Amino acid sequence: MTQSMTDGFTYASLTPQGEYLNSLKLDEGQTALVNFLQDIPGMQNPPFVYCKVHWISEIGDKGRMIQCFGGQCCEQVTWNRGFGGEPGKFAPTKPKHRYYIPIVHYEQDPKNPAATQATVKYLDMTYSAYNALVTTLQNTTEGLSFFDRDITLTARKVNGAMDYIYDKKESLAQWKTNPVFKEQVEAQLPDVAKRLKNSLPMF
Repeated sequence: MTQSMTDGFTYASLTPQGEYLNSLKLDEGQTALVNFLQDIPGMQNPPFVYCKVHWISEIGDKGRMIQCFGGQCCEQVTWNRGFGGEPGKFAPTKPKHRYYIPIVHYEQDPKNPAATQATVKYLDMTYSAYNALVTTLQNTTEGLSFFDRDITLTARKVNGAMDYIYDKKESLAQWKTNPVFKEQVEAQLPDVAKRLKNSLPMF
């Protein structure tokens, strides 16, 4: 299973234009029903995207990720005095890989609480969580997106990344068998690549 990215996902725009792709947000112990997408226009197959990031705890109220391009931040990444800190006021840290995995999320329709809708989102995960996902998928023979899966958030990292466990559902992917879900997902697919790129950390 490839871990590579296309050139279009190597760099995030400094000033992204257009819509972002929303991430799946869960509380610890909460489970969601999802499907791991496979064929997305303009993306490699499977459409797993990664980039190197630094977590800067001093930016904002809760900290923020910035995308790493091998510049000065690799040696002087933590601003003890915020931006404009003097030389010698830094604590170097190494960049980490973060993985962004497009999914279909089945959820209650906020406009119609009695109905369910299928929305394309992405999972944000660490290397260890991604490796666990790849191991899980490599132990199957039916393909990445053949079945829906229950995923449960087991840990939320200080740097915003998530760890999950995965439990395959034996029913076929609903968005491929349910005409309503199929129409909803296919309407979103053409813009997924661009919206995911806009969601990546900026530098």
